[in-house]
Formats: sequence, structure tokens, C-alpha cells
Amino acid sequence: MSTYKDIRARFGAAMIKEAKKLPYSQDMAKEVRDLLLKNNIRGNKTQNLSELRFGISGDPAETQMWIAATIFPNINGDDYTLTYEPPDRAKKGEAKSGTYYTHKLTVINPIKIGKYDAQPGDIVWIIDNLKAQSNIQNKMLTPDGLGLAGKTYKDSSSLRSDVESALTKLVERENISEPHREFMMDLLDGVIASTKTSFGAMVDVTAGHSTTITFETEITDQISDPDIAKIAKDYGEVLGGAYMERLVSSTPLGLSFPSESNEPLVDFYIDGQSISMKAGGGAAPSLSNVGSLIQANPSKWEKLMSSDAQKLMLNVVRNFHER
Repeated sequence: MSTYKDIRARFGAAMIKEAKKLPYSQDMAKEVRDLLLKNNIRGNKTQNLSELRFGISGDPAETQMWIAATIFPNINGDDYTLTYEPPDRAKKGEAKSGTYYTHKLTVINPIKIGKYDAQPGDIVWIIDNLKAQSNIQNKMLTPDGLGLAGKTYKDSSSLRSDVESALTKLVERENISEPHREFMMDLLDGVIASTKTSFGAMVDVTAGHSTTITFETEITDQISDPDIAKIAKDYGEVLGGAYMERLVSSTPLGLSFPSESNEPLVDFYIDGQSISMKAGGGAAPSLSNVGSLIQANPSKWEKLMSSDAQKLMLNVVRNFHER
């Protein structure tokens, strides 16, 4: 006949055995949770211990350093490992979130974490759900701001290389975070990979053509709405250039960006043809800018106007500009 003590002992043993099956340490997770709350990190006490969610920094490298200094102070780095996985690894089961970075804490040798005696194999998962921080200045993400002004590209790979180098420098200067850089590179890679060559030359390009662009990025929730707007407005000029470079097969003069950032109605050139891009509901070009463009080469525009209505509109804009 089983006694109360026997039942209690067996129950306790069963609980310990079951805990060992879990892919994380409940007791260690509780201690890590309490340490994060004690350090005023945004989160709550009643949350899923299998994947702690706290707003630490929004930047994976910065969060790693903070965790090491706060959770493992004065502990030999050989006694534990700290790793992180981006959101796109969630589909493969290597990350806990498809939106934010997942950080994995693994104990290698017996150590003390707060009041808890951590054992080899103890694991805790932390999802850093804070928006990525930035200090994006006006025009910083335009071709001129990224150092592309005056440069010519005959292929998308060289453009990608220069853009990646420029964005990496902005991360180093702390103007943007690593998630910002990854997000913008994902956008560029998506444009390059998704755009199929559809026209032989610029003269063959027709109005109404559309392309479906597929992006791999899943970290847009880490970027604030104001930053998304800045990226669309300024970095969109780079994406537009990459798109047109891929769309047209024969471009002997390549893709180039104006040497002067304020050149009217020109964001980039494809095979010598000036192109102006607008993001979403961007402001329409002013008549003053259109007039300046016409005035620079009147005969070119006169030849392009075939109908009486087009010639009338040309004269209206020229007269407006000259007053």
C-alpha cells in the first residue's frame, strides 16, 4: 500500500523527469525573467517561460552584449553560449519568432545565475521585441547620401556591393541598426531577384508594365513607421534604379546616379535616359522643375510632342517657367 510520502516522492521524481524533457529550463527561465524585470526591461512576469519576450534593444549584437553583462556577470565565457537567430529562421525551427530576433542562452558548465544553480544543458530563449533604434538624417538613404552620386553601374552585383558597404558604415556610425541594414538589403535583393528582363532597350519600355516583387524579409515590425517612410522615400531611388537596370537587357551606358542630388526630375539614368521615381503618395514634380528640364534642351522636347494638344501643353509649361 502506498503512503502519502511514497506518492509525493514518486510525483516529485516524475516532475523532475518531465522537466528534463523540456527544450528549456523552467527554473532558469524564471530567474532570467526576474533579472530582466529587476533591470527595468519592458516585459511582464506572467508570460510563457518557453520563450521570454522582452524589449531589450532591438539590435541583436547590442542585446547579446547586454545579456552577457546582466545575466552572466563575472562568469567565464566558456561556461555558457549566447547565440541569436533572425526571424527568417523561424520557418526552419531555428528561431521562436517570425518577426523579432531570438536569443538562445545555453549553459555549458555548472554556474550560478541569480539564485539559480544552472546545470549543463539548461536553455532559455529570449525574444527581443523592441523596435530597432535609428538616427536617420534627411537624405541619408538617397543615392547621394549613400555615396552613389556620379557612379555608373553595368550590373546589379556591383551596385549591391556598394550599397551594402554604405549601409554597413551607417550601422557602425549608429545611424541605423543591424535590422535596418538587413531590411534594406533584403529589399534590394528582392528587386534584383524578382525583376525579369522584359525589354530590349529603353526605347522599348511601355507604360503600364508591372512586376511582382517578392521579398524574403520578415522583420518589418522591428522598423518604426517613420523609418519605413524614410526608407520608401529616399532608398526607393536606389531600388528604382536596380529595378530598371534589371528590366532592360541592353543598357550600354548602364545605370548612373546624378552627381548633383538636386538635379530636377532626375533620380537616376538608365542608358542615358533620366528617370524620376516617387514613393507611394510622393509629391508630384513642380511645373518649375519641368520647365527647367525643357529649357535645358527645348528642341529635344519639341520633337517628342506629336499632337497639337501635346505641343500646346509644352508651350504652356515653357511660358509658365519663363515668367
